Amino acid sequence: MKYFLLIILLAGGGIVAQAQTWSRCKGLDRSTVYCFVVTGGAMYAGTDAGIYRSENGKTWTLLNSPAPVPLPVVALAARGETIFAGTGKGVYRSTNGGATWTMQNNRLADKDVRTLIVHNGTLFAGTHNGVCRSVNNGDSWYQLADGTANIVIQAFAESGSYMYAKTSSGVMRLYENGLFWEKTNFSEDLLSVPMDTGAYAPGDIVAADSVIVVGTAGGVYRSGDNGITWTKQNDGLPAQKDVCALALAGTSVYAGIPGGVYRSGFNGAAWSLQSNGLAGAVTALAVKGKTIVAGTQGGGVYAMKLQ
Repeated sequence: MKYFLLIILLAGGGIVAQAQTWSRCKGLDRSTVYCFVVTGGAMYAGTDAGIYRSENGKTWTLLNSPAPVPLPVVALAARGETIFAGTGKGVYRSTNGGATWTMQNNRLADKDVRTLIVHNGTLFAGTHNGVCRSVNNGDSWYQLADGTANIVIQAFAESGSYMYAKTSSGVMRLYENGLFWEKTNFSEDLLSVPMDTGAYAPGDIVAADSVIVVGTAGGVYRSGDNGITWTKQNDGLPAQKDVCALALAGTSVYAGIPGGVYRSGFNGAAWSLQSNGLAGAVTALAVKGKTIVAGTQGGGVYAMKLQ
């Protein structure tokens, strides 16, 4: 791939260097993309048209038509070759690469699923009304009553023995036993919902070691001590900084907003625009190897080679 250097002068007088370019992906170029998951050498995308699969992030194939699960698919998670899909009508599971799906709603207290994660072998579903957990790949569910009841769960992240949830009442932390949640210290800005792409645009959260990064309607916040203290990390972001997606790649963090994709160091450095060739509001981000993919609102998926 041939790269070029483009210098953009921002209205505020700042300079942003963009050294790489995005390419629109084949097979998934029109749908709104809500989520990605990477597992077993493949990537999966949840969209308003169904679930897509890709081996390289650049060419995508719709798994089934008509869609085997209710639409839109707003959450994906994986445990080995087993894939879980979250929808407004519950959780669905595939054990054969997405060829067939089964409903997994036994004792699932709230079927309005917003996010999914597999943490330490346990499947968690974040819903409109708290967190449910399954220790048997979704065969049955148990609703956690400690700390998350009556709270909208918008996104999950994990780091080591900790799991974090971005919720309608702040960022919460789950301890290793998977039963008890506690609130971290966070500002009221987190309560704002980012860019309106429907009910399933809650912002995002990523974590590594003791660092947590949260995307909100007010931009990005960072904690370097497992959520005890927080600082704004908005230097370099535009005025409209509704952050709807985050992704980690090595020592970099990428943020997707209506105006494109920005990159920063995980240590809290200023953001730089990384949107050459990218069109549309960014709704999801994921990294597979040396490739980052961006899902957009109504424009499908774009891919870019990482530096």
